[in-house]
Amino acid sequence: MLETNNRPIDVFISHSSDDGEFAKELCAAIEKSGYRCWISSRDITAGMDWSSSITHAIEQSSVVLVIYSRNSSRSTQVPKEITLAENKGSYIIPYKIDDMPLTEYYEYHLANSHWIQYDAQSGDMKLAELCGAIASVTGKTATPAAYVPSAATSQYTKPVNA
Repeated sequence: MLETNNRPIDVFISHSSDDGEFAKELCAAIEKSGYRCWISSRDITAGMDWSSSITHAIEQSSVVLVIYSRNSSRSTQVPKEITLAENKGSYIIPYKIDDMPLTEYYEYHLANSHWIQYDAQSGDMKLAELCGAIASVTGKTATPAAYVPSAATSQYTKPVNA
């Protein structure tokens, strides 16, 4: 693995665009806790090349946070970002937001990783655990921000098969 604790971006957030609102809320909570995040909906602006922007951001990130859900299980982009992160030596933190079983791709690439599970019933984003994992890679300590669930996260309280 490449040295990751001196990269300018602390966390690259990989997610399905269908989980965009949840990803933005998680990004805001992580940033409020003291880490610098990169998220495509905010950091890729009009006229920028999508693929080169993502590639550069992953190269510059210490951690790639992969938000896994029924939506990302069908995404073509999230697996590309995982593969790129692996190739660039990034530290990957898988973060599950619903009860969708792992697809074969995700099982192969992330099954041996410790997963963080969003608690849909309480709305607990597990920020203390997430910040602890980020700190272990970046060397930067942070205080997990207080978080109040919103409408964007309420959709993840339903079982996948509902």
